[in-house]
Amino acid sequence: MKKLLILLMFFPTFFIGQINDIDSLKIKYNNKGNLFARESKFYEAIIEYNKAIELDTNYFMGYINRGSAYAKSGKENKAIIDYNKVIEINPVVLDTCIKRNILPNVYFFRAEVFINQKKYKDAIADYNKAIELNPNYTDAYLGRGLSYSVLEKHNKAIADYNKVIELLPTNSSVYFYRGFSKEKSGLPYCSDYKRACYLGLEQACQWYNSQCR
Repeated sequence: MKKLLILLMFFPTFFIGQINDIDSLKIKYNNKGNLFARESKFYEAIIEYNKAIELDTNYFMGYINRGSAYAKSGKENKAIIDYNKVIEINPVVLDTCIKRNILPNVYFFRAEVFINQKKYKDAIADYNKAIELNPNYTDAYLGRGLSYSVLEKHNKAIADYNKVIELLPTNSSVYFYRGFSKEKSGLPYCSDYKRACYLGLEQACQWYNSQCR
């Protein structure tokens, strides 16, 4: 009986120590992968992220970073699988505060992969989700606006560009994009090209000078 009590006292300490070792190792592998990724050594980065994920199959940062490495190395379908996995495990693993910060980015990252694959409707669905989770997500509004422009839904694009300007009024590109959608919609557009030019976008200056003077 005494031996059993000693074992029971020892087991939790051993188990917690083992968990801490695993956490330290997976973070170490993840950070090493990040170093490789910053140097555009995506093959090496993926190997390190694999090691981290093998230690913890719910390690969401490993999946996010590996997904990014896959996307940047042209393995877009594998990137989508990793982002899908984060979305799958996130509601279980993460608290509400972290969900607000992480999930909108994951939907945005997956949307960007869909854009590269020219799957604009899928991208818009993910931008919608990102915006639902973070109503002030400027990049998501911009990405969705550009997707609407490609699909020639210029009224919806203009609405998104308006929101970007509300949140980030010094972004020269969004005035240019809004001017383009206004032009395509038969609306007055020169003021947007002029504003984009004033904010330093050279192409907008060229378009303004050639079309509005």
